[in-house]
Amino acid sequence: MIKISLFIMLFGSFSSFSLSWNQAIPVDEVRNLVNEPYLINDRLVLKKVWRNMVALESYNSLTNESETLIEFAEDQRIDNIIKFNDMLYFLLKVNPLASEHRLWKTDGTASGTVQVNDLNFYGSVTQEALQEHNNTLFAQTDNGGIIEIYDNSFTVHEVHSNWSDFSKMCVFGANDFILQDFYNNTIFRVTNGTKVDLTDKFPTAYVVLNMEVINNQCYVQFADGIDWNAPTDVLRISTDGESQLFSESQSLAGVYQIFEFNNQTYVFRKNMDQPISSSLIKLNSDGSLSEEMLTLENGTYDEIIKTKNHLLVSFKPNNYFEDTHHFLINENLDYQLTRSGIYLELPDYRPTLEIDYVIYPTYNSSNQIDILELSNSAELNIFKSKGFNYRFSVSSEFSNVIYFGLTDVVTNLFNVFILNDAPKIGISINGIWHDPELKNQGLFIRQGIRNNNSTYIFTSLYTFRDGKPLWLAGNADYNQNSITIDLYEYYGANFLEYFDETQQSEFGQITIEMLGCDELQATVEHNNESKVFNLSRIDNTTYNKFCLEQTIP
Repeated sequence: MIKISLFIMLFGSFSSFSLSWNQAIPVDEVRNLVNEPYLINDRLVLKKVWRNMVALESYNSLTNESETLIEFAEDQRIDNIIKFNDMLYFLLKVNPLASEHRLWKTDGTASGTVQVNDLNFYGSVTQEALQEHNNTLFAQTDNGGIIEIYDNSFTVHEVHSNWSDFSKMCVFGANDFILQDFYNNTIFRVTNGTKVDLTDKFPTAYVVLNMEVINNQCYVQFADGIDWNAPTDVLRISTDGESQLFSESQSLAGVYQIFEFNNQTYVFRKNMDQPISSSLIKLNSDGSLSEEMLTLENGTYDEIIKTKNHLLVSFKPNNYFEDTHHFLINENLDYQLTRSGIYLELPDYRPTLEIDYVIYPTYNSSNQIDILELSNSAELNIFKSKGFNYRFSVSSEFSNVIYFGLTDVVTNLFNVFILNDAPKIGISINGIWHDPELKNQGLFIRQGIRNNNSTYIFTSLYTFRDGKPLWLAGNADYNQNSITIDLYEYYGANFLEYFDETQQSEFGQITIEMLGCDELQATVEHNNESKVFNLSRIDNTTYNKFCLEQTIP
């Protein structure tokens, strides 16, 4: 057993490259967005509300095209959206005077948005009525039946459960699951349509904390009462119906959480024989104690975040005024103490790269978003970006693209962004640019949004001709890779003179391409000649906001 105190140094590593925020969805597409979008088959599915109407739309991130899946309609309800088997399932209510919810699914296209069956489902915005476990989708019909939904079929169990909590259940296989009836506070098992009550195996005042299937056994984690300091225990239920409490083994008394990581079972335990101490323990395949990995005094293990190769474990000290501590544990079970705060896992993110990412947003005046890269050697690289408030992240196990919902702290405008090595042309191009070898010459570039929500780029080129200052300007609509703008020369006006009419003549064209967060290539064509400039930013305001600067934590 290893016992330590909290004096381990923070750790980290440093790299020299940077990433850029790129707009993923046009501004008008995210207007009236209710909550975070859902990523399915390279399409972002958006639930939108306008006045008392709701609709479902999708945006193809590859073709930049949007499509309406469910039209706007008054008093319509779209609830409980959940991703399942490359589809999105949701409950649709079209009659405001009835409680009828129908189950629908979509693949992100209008033709692939269809009603699943004619059953009437129980649905509410306050309780998740759809949950996925063990490659099966579960829901509850309005008469108390439990429905199992597979790829192209479903089974209804007439078990008369008043209010099933699908977030807490064990699924052994088809037609075999353990579930809690939250309304009646009962635990029951359904096997081939037969319901067996298991409530007598628990104390009178039990509160279920979680259920999880590990090695084909159901582990029900519960507390004996609603008090914060109520005793905790785990009931293990095998597929043959045998059950055993962890508290029956002295070495496992005080266990309050069990989880699986890299095909190995672990528990958190409050140590009864040691004052105010908690341990992280590895279990054998039969559920017995294997070894105590990490024991800490004066606190309790509180929460875990599991990525592909790492565990982020939080340790909550008993001292109310002391910050929560976090340990980073890699697949070799090496651990390090990392910085405290709130860590957010990227949902569904299982990239082909051997790198894990978690998000660390700050909820203070710094408006900083850190993206933590966890390498296999348990190093911690942090990418910092200021100027945004974090709202959500959306990812998929089928793609390495991560979408971020961010609100600009200056303009208060919300949009959806992605991260790339080189930024696309958009808001990130805003700023003053120059070639260090060209004295007192450069570009001013600004992205703008018209009243009809269309976007454009305005640029001003400051240079000289025949020893005199020359100002050229122009604007154009744009795509997000490169842009060509007609440049015009202006003359005829006087200094700050009101109602003065200027004249213009076409000078040539400028083509702009962003090479990096602070690198831009501009090609100016004039009189059938072209000149290429490699420009960098004069100011770094935009750089700090739209490019992630990697630093040591």
